[in-house]
Amino acid sequence: MKYKSVREVASYIKDQFKIEMEFYDIIRNCAEALKLLKMYAIGHEVTFTTITDFCVKLPTAYDVRAVIRLEAPSLTTHISLQEIAFPPQIVFEMPEEETSLETITYKHNYIPDLRGPYIDFVWQCPNLKFNEDKVWVAIEYLTVKKDSEGFPMIPEVCFFACAYYCLYAYQLPELILGKIQPAVFSKIEELKDIKFGQARADKNLQALTNNEADKLFNVMVSMDRKAFNYPV
Repeated sequence: MKYKSVREVASYIKDQFKIEMEFYDIIRNCAEALKLLKMYAIGHEVTFTTITDFCVKLPTAYDVRAVIRLEAPSLTTHISLQEIAFPPQIVFEMPEEETSLETITYKHNYIPDLRGPYIDFVWQCPNLKFNEDKVWVAIEYLTVKKDSEGFPMIPEVCFFACAYYCLYAYQLPELILGKIQPAVFSKIEELKDIKFGQARADKNLQALTNNEADKLFNVMVSMDRKAFNYPV
């Protein structure tokens, strides 16, 4: 499966239509288009971090595959996972300063061979909760695929669908304000629908369920804006 970066969508819109959209708007519009298509670029990542306050915050995970112990805990507890997930009186919260995460992205669909004992956890997105603390772990998870700069990627078969959806979303307010002719907007909408049909007709990418598409949409639009040099 081939992929394109949302950076390439932004460049295409600028080159073809002389429109320079806000980059974060392009990310969100692409995410909306992929949600409608139920097709996303899904990547496999491994994050190495320390369980802090019986918790790890993992905001960009679509599906957590496993948590592997890399060192013994310095603090143990007899609290059960049931009590961590649904505490009767006490709630463990992340500190204001988030745990530092070191992430490795494996390219070309490579799945690393991580060895070690697995640790049980409860995933209440975006938090993974444990009954052990101060443990160095490796977390395997699926998320939206990223390019070398850390920007979201999209399936190549959805490239033009995303581009024309961005153009459609950009011109819709212009139509409402009377700044664009209805016939011009209708042509944009027609081209958008044609590109959506072509993407759906491609059999190389299996459509996701509504629930899966919703999760991946949330992951894609919740990526840290600071990573894109976009004001918070």
